[in-house]
Amino acid sequence: MQNSRHIEWDAEWIGLPSGEIPPGEHRSLLARYLRREFIVSKPLKRATARVCGLGVFDFSINSRSPDDRLHAPGYTYFSRRALYVEWDVTSLLHRGPNALGVVIGNGRFFAPREKSPTPFTDFGAPRMLCRIDLEYMDGYEESIVSDPSWKATDMGPLRFNNEYDGEIYDARLEMPGWDAPGFDDSAWKPADRMDAPTNRLDLHDYPPDRITEILNPVSIEPRGDGCWMVDFGQNFYGCVRCHVRGPSGHDIRWTSSYSLDPDGNLRLRDNRDALSCDRYILRGNGSTETWNPRFRGQGMRRVLVENWPGEFTKDSLEGLVIHADMKPVGEFTCSSPLFNRLWQNIRWGQRMYRRQGAPLDPDRNERQGWLGDVCMNAGSDIYNWDAHLFFRKWLVDIQLDQREDGCLPDVSPNVWQFYSDNIDWPAAYLIINSLLLQYYGDNENAARHLPNIERWLRYLKDRLVLPDGTVNANTYTDWCDASTMGTEGHKSSHSSPEFISSAYWCLVCRETARLARRLGRDSTVIDEWFKASLRGFLNRFVDLQTGSTPGNTQCELAILLGMKLAPLSLQKKVAENLTQAIRSANNCPTVGLVGMQWLMSALEHEDCEEAAFALVSNENRPGWGYMIRQGATTIWENWDTDTRDPGMNSEALLLLAGGLNAWFFRGPGGIRQAPDSEAFSRIILAPMTGTLSSVAARYDSIRGRIVSHWSLADGRFSWDIEIPPGSPAEIHFPRTCQGPYLMDGLPVESSVVEVPPGRHHLNASVK
Repeated sequence: MQNSRHIEWDAEWIGLPSGEIPPGEHRSLLARYLRREFIVSKPLKRATARVCGLGVFDFSINSRSPDDRLHAPGYTYFSRRALYVEWDVTSLLHRGPNALGVVIGNGRFFAPREKSPTPFTDFGAPRMLCRIDLEYMDGYEESIVSDPSWKATDMGPLRFNNEYDGEIYDARLEMPGWDAPGFDDSAWKPADRMDAPTNRLDLHDYPPDRITEILNPVSIEPRGDGCWMVDFGQNFYGCVRCHVRGPSGHDIRWTSSYSLDPDGNLRLRDNRDALSCDRYILRGNGSTETWNPRFRGQGMRRVLVENWPGEFTKDSLEGLVIHADMKPVGEFTCSSPLFNRLWQNIRWGQRMYRRQGAPLDPDRNERQGWLGDVCMNAGSDIYNWDAHLFFRKWLVDIQLDQREDGCLPDVSPNVWQFYSDNIDWPAAYLIINSLLLQYYGDNENAARHLPNIERWLRYLKDRLVLPDGTVNANTYTDWCDASTMGTEGHKSSHSSPEFISSAYWCLVCRETARLARRLGRDSTVIDEWFKASLRGFLNRFVDLQTGSTPGNTQCELAILLGMKLAPLSLQKKVAENLTQAIRSANNCPTVGLVGMQWLMSALEHEDCEEAAFALVSNENRPGWGYMIRQGATTIWENWDTDTRDPGMNSEALLLLAGGLNAWFFRGPGGIRQAPDSEAFSRIILAPMTGTLSSVAARYDSIRGRIVSHWSLADGRFSWDIEIPPGSPAEIHFPRTCQGPYLMDGLPVESSVVEVPPGRHHLNASVK
């Protein structure tokens, strides 16, 4: 694997000491500016730069950046490992004097908080490691490395940078040409040697953060005295870029959030103690000045601008959408405007969550890689984005966060030191490994992590599993389900926590054993654990005559059916019970974070099609349609976000999206992978038509494009499909169809057809 290669750095960590630490929770050190000049003495064949700046850095050569990435090098638990970025910088260098420049911000290295909302791990003052390898045409080689010969200052224009609170940039302190040859750095200090934060450096080999879209305001509203309320019309993660002209020293600021309070003021309470405020102090040279924060972002939709000089127009601010620049691989549209809006809302939420190499919630003073949030959504991500390398990086963070005794964290990188005897949230470690094998055929990744997964299972087995194979330990229950509406808490009072934890123990044993078998490893012991746990789970929690569970809640029934823990002979009854649970809730979802992982996959059962469409189409509360009616442009954290007290109440989380995005592709789109397939070596197309009259779904699998476009009109079902090379497909006409069945104009014998790769047109009559 590329990032495991050994690099002889022969360089020193350099920076500036932290000095006096600012008091209070709103912590920030001045940005560090470092520079070094050197001579390229003869014709150059190749130049390679490797740089690690912690917490975040910008790198330039002769005042030019090698690329447009942001928030490099990526978020890790910095004492366990750090990432470096590698560039070919040959084109940026020239014969004669050259200059290197690095700006280092605090990121998560110098902790943005001490104790709010919980104690943070602080790694110290920012620092940098750099090596530039020069290979000349004549074969001579030399290296430029970071050491005390570099010059450093903290007297540059970036006066404050804290991901939660904002940036302060004083343009009067700009140093033109500071990263170009010939700059007078006599007032700068020699860089200080700094301790190495870690002995492990890995290559940044996943999609970096970039500005992927620019939003213009949909409305601007004057508030008097140079104040304006700006609405970009869409929740997004990123920052604001200003274009402003005014006198020197004029101090403008903008504060970002999602919504307005009833009195029309910006609703800041949900940010908790995150100030989310950026300030720009004008240079004032008579020209238009353009600036945006470099080392932070924020989940936002609206911005309150204060102390703007002169005229303010819709061209004065731009919203910069920032996230990991993963390749889009999925598209979904259909005849339902509600379904289309929901797909867009989920997609926006996924963009907001994928940053700095970790799935970070986008707002308030958390922004952590919660395993639970990701466990419930990773399978949906894969249908919209090529998430392979992104998740592969994050799995290493989890691996390194695992304790010696085998316990896995609740959050990773685990700067909060959250460990609990829990199964359902840390199960993300196993589930994502399984997904990378299932969707991308990544055996190497699975083999790397399997020993850690098995060690986690042994930890659970020794401490949590009862003699009957069930588990009572559960920290979070079905977090944020409908029972929490109107309350201050987030733990479910509907679904049995013991049911949930015991089901997850069954799941992790079965899937770990399956992973081991796929890799040719011995799974005998874990297979026995699974058999015992399933036997105990069914005996304790499931009526094997009726398919009922302790509360017959949507969560419990969805887990039983979606995890495929119910015996095959019982699945139809469980599906009927789940359908009844949905009807009893007036076709509204009652599940929370855990239940949402399994609800929509359970509703792929053939007897649940009507219930699935009724659930997704419902516009009442609780439900996704209700969010849309209230103007949501992403997915809420709580079913009652619009009426809940502030605090843990984001307008842009993914936990209540769960498997909905995957259902759009797998249900109405019908794009599925055969149960025994890996990397789409065998495909199933089986669309559910439900209440729709048309669907256009496209998924670019690792083997190639899969297309399922169908429409219902004039009593005919018309279906255009595309199957990639090397992936035979099994085609299932919808249950509403009847013969004669035609493919490419020729009759076929039944509603289930083996189809070779390529493009095909199918049609049939509708009952």
